[in-house]
Amino acid sequence: MRRNPTKKNIVSFPTAKMEITLAILGDGSVGKSSLVENFKNDGFTSVYKQTVGCDFYEKKLRIRDNAVSLRLWDIGGQSIHSKNIQQYVSTSSAIFLVYDVTNRESFNNLDDWKRLLTKYGATDKIYLVGNKVDMISQRIVTSKQQIEFIKDNNLCGGMYMSAKTGENVIRAFYQVSGEILGTPLTETELECHDKILKVHVLRDDDQGGRTAFADQIEEEKRLEEEEALRRAQQCTCMIQ
Repeated sequence: MRRNPTKKNIVSFPTAKMEITLAILGDGSVGKSSLVENFKNDGFTSVYKQTVGCDFYEKKLRIRDNAVSLRLWDIGGQSIHSKNIQQYVSTSSAIFLVYDVTNRESFNNLDDWKRLLTKYGATDKIYLVGNKVDMISQRIVTSKQQIEFIKDNNLCGGMYMSAKTGENVIRAFYQVSGEILGTPLTETELECHDKILKVHVLRDDDQGGRTAFADQIEEEKRLEEEEALRRAQQCTCMIQ
């Protein structure tokens, strides 16, 4: 056989394709569906809805050299007593256990959720998510309390989000996906998914007024925003 001397041999390196499934659990009204809705705005596609009692979404991510299919179970308003929860957690790569930082009861109920997940053998893949951190003056649950809960229950980690502003939402999904794949993303890579935010604090004549705790959180948020802006300006990476 005569070969074409001008034709070059092209070596291709196939990209791995992987699937990750996350279950979003927690009390009603803590913002589970709102977090998913926020992430959907970044390119999610609805695969099907309400087929087994919850919504199911899928999104294609690229984590380093891995093409990842990220799938989400959103149990919405289902209670902790739902018979379907076992199915969701047993098929999940990781679990986001969500509470509302302005709602003490939702934080106290985490003990019940943790016992349920222990019953279903899903104790090694839980991340604690404190939602609604944009509501600074109404915040009740402190960072110390979240850290203590994570430590006492041997969770994988924790994070704060705001479904309203989008704070940390996209970043968190990329971060956890990388950890599940065994290829944790660097801080520089994660910063590409940070969102520059503005914090709004209620006035003295609004709900609850100001507190020393609110002042402390506001100052922390201001410093975080300045640091995030500085890092974003230095970030030249892009993860599709």
